Amino acid sequence: MRKCAILILVLISGFIFPVFAGEDSEDNFAEIDALYFSRNEGNNLQTYYDKLNEMLKDNPNDGDIYWRLSRYHYWKGKLTEDKDEKIKLFEKAQEVADKGIEKDPKNPEVYYWSGVAMGMIGDTRGVLKSFFLIEPIKGRMNKTLELNPNHNGAHHVLGVMYRKLPGFKGGSNEKSEEELLKAIALKPNDTLHRYELAVTYVEMEKNDKALEQLQKVLDEENPADPVEAQNNKRDSRILFYKIKK
Repeated sequence: MRKCAILILVLISGFIFPVFAGEDSEDNFAEIDALYFSRNEGNNLQTYYDKLNEMLKDNPNDGDIYWRLSRYHYWKGKLTEDKDEKIKLFEKAQEVADKGIEKDPKNPEVYYWSGVAMGMIGDTRGVLKSFFLIEPIKGRMNKTLELNPNHNGAHHVLGVMYRKLPGFKGGSNEKSEEELLKAIALKPNDTLHRYELAVTYVEMEKNDKALEQLQKVLDEENPADPVEAQNNKRDSRILFYKIKK
């Protein structure tokens, strides 16, 4: 019963995919990315969106703009409570990323964000209603890794996906652990990597390893995404004490 209760807690936490800046942010995006990583302050998120749209007018083929716009719609979807509105925002995130693929097909981030958006659409609708998205999401992540073998986000998405899928659809906690460990090796200060690995360890009944990862989330002083880390630390604290009980 205790394991069941922990798994229910984990499933409702809602943190599925990481919110990355991108693997190779250029200097001309530094100000815009700074707005994103302080998106919980004032009107920064809207300013981020407005500045990207201004840039797009003069750079209509720049994939680095499209994936950042996709990230905006993704985050708006995360903030929205209404299920139908969530799906619309995630669909918009995919639409924008797919436009980036069309305009800038050698940019790994546009494939990544398209796959992330697909995953969130599937997660919102429910896994059983979204099996048809499995191969497209894998395809997007594999293309991301083809273009950038060190993309921690793609390994993260695959790791979470392997945990959530049933065995007859290729699900495997062992594969989940392998992919999430790769993500952590590439970006150890990303708290979401460690939180999701802890979730995988709970399902594997490796609670000691889960506690170790959760403690590292709580101890992280320089997280990759400070806004996301606030959520990860809160959920890690809850899960940590749930396991200890």
